[in-house]
Amino acid sequence: MPDSRGGSLAKVAKKSGGSKGGGDRKPRPASRPNRKEMEGLERIVLLAVDPGMQRIVGILDGIRNTLVAVLAALAITALTYAGVRYVIAGGDPSGVEKAKGAAKSALVGLGLALLAPVIVAVVKGIIGA
Repeated sequence: MPDSRGGSLAKVAKKSGGSKGGGDRKPRPASRPNRKEMEGLERIVLLAVDPGMQRIVGILDGIRNTLVAVLAALAITALTYAGVRYVIAGGDPSGVEKAKGAAKSALVGLGLALLAPVIVAVVKGIIGA
């Protein structure tokens, strides 16, 4: 059967790949997981959507955030105390050294309190939780 250009439809189909060409193949579906693999997947899915586990994680996150706030407040209080000691020392070398030591300790405590959530996030990322 000729087309409008004088060729046959079979030639046009063959040029474009046609239905028997290699380009129209559908990808084969992946093989189905066996029973053992399915049991493992079911456990993973159950852990991922377990509302009890999510509630526990939420409670623990709340406790962590509260502890960070309390520790940060204590560290700022200790830093203020160290500043007051420095002023009261009035140039006395031993008083100034004690105040500097207290200030360093307060700053280390404040740094650890503020980095605690970051450290927890890094550990969670490493273990994949």
